[in-house]
Amino acid sequence: MQGKSETVRLNSKAGKKISSHFTEVFDGLTLIRAFGKQDDLKEDCNKIMNQRLMTEYMDNWCHFYFQVRLLSFSNLMFIATGAMCISLKGTLDSTMLALLFSQL
Repeated sequence: MQGKSETVRLNSKAGKKISSHFTEVFDGLTLIRAFGKQDDLKEDCNKIMNQRLMTEYMDNWCHFYFQVRLLSFSNLMFIATGAMCISLKGTLDSTMLALLFSQL
């Protein structure tokens, strides 16, 4: 769970970095053009966008991993419950089952 929260933190940090970068770029656009630094700007933008996409990719994979893990555990519980019901068929009466399920 700590890894998931770390990827969410990195993802939000990367998003803030992009918005502040583009705000500064638009404020200094005339200076960038005056000194002919458009290529440097493109490289910086590509680097920042790649970092953002990488953190989003990691965040999505963490989400997918936890989802698969949770579904696998719940499927295992359903299989175990079904196997237990089949193996205990006829050994428990209805009052015992009512007591068991009332505790949930």
